[in-house]
Amino acid sequence: MKSILKCLSLTAFLFLTTLPATTQTYAAKPAPAYAYSEDLDALIDQIVTSTQRLEPYVTLEENMRYLRPIKVLAGKTIAMIHGRGSHSERSIAMCELLVRKIRSADVFIEERYSVDATFTLILELQSYAERLDKVID
Repeated sequence: MKSILKCLSLTAFLFLTTLPATTQTYAAKPAPAYAYSEDLDALIDQIVTSTQRLEPYVTLEENMRYLRPIKVLAGKTIAMIHGRGSHSERSIAMCELLVRKIRSADVFIEERYSVDATFTLILELQSYAERLDKVID
């Protein structure tokens, strides 16, 4: 048994020493084509935060009709940006859709401007939407 192991060890040694030596160097990988902008990510995250801060001041119906769709679409947009990159056509289309969704809540927004407690929050939400619109232009 020991002689068989010695024979196998010697054979393996000879085989390994006859293999050509290969050296590979690994350079740093370039940035992936799907890299996303952290600024854009942070901007959309601020939209989510604004909708969450508005929730205590609205009715359940207003939340479900106006804020929840904005928040859900913002979450989907962030996922799209993380998956496809901020410069992909689909990510830009999602950002445009998010801006349109916020603008479509115009009736709700107009009503909330007249309430002191929500004035600043609505102003923030619209400001973030306008910034997002500027970034994707």
